[in-house]
Amino acid sequence: MSKEISVSDEYVWTTSTGMYLWIIEYLRSRVPDRELWDFVEEEGDLVVGNFFVSDLPEPYRHRVLRILADDVPQAYADELRRRPEQSSWHGHVVRTLEILAMMSAEFLRELGESGRPGGGESL
Repeated sequence: MSKEISVSDEYVWTTSTGMYLWIIEYLRSRVPDRELWDFVEEEGDLVVGNFFVSDLPEPYRHRVLRILADDVPQAYADELRRRPEQSSWHGHVVRTLEILAMMSAEFLRELGESGRPGGGESL
């Protein structure tokens, strides 16, 4: 069964259950704030298998997007190097993680300084 990470309404990344769970655990280790994970669990995102990053409250949304954009592909590649028996068939996953990273980086650019899509002032 596939799972999704919804970076924004426009950017939805689909993956396997195993990869989804790895990313969630990695994010939990990098952003251990109980308030964030209480919010996520209350929303039910993890149960249905669609993690809505764009719905996260600030400053967590920016922190999670920054980790997805800057850290996740390299962290998974590093893990593969520690487990060479799996690296031959998981190397392509790093490339798909790079797509998730690009989506996250693009949404961060769209948010700009204001923290809102479009980066502009609200009316």
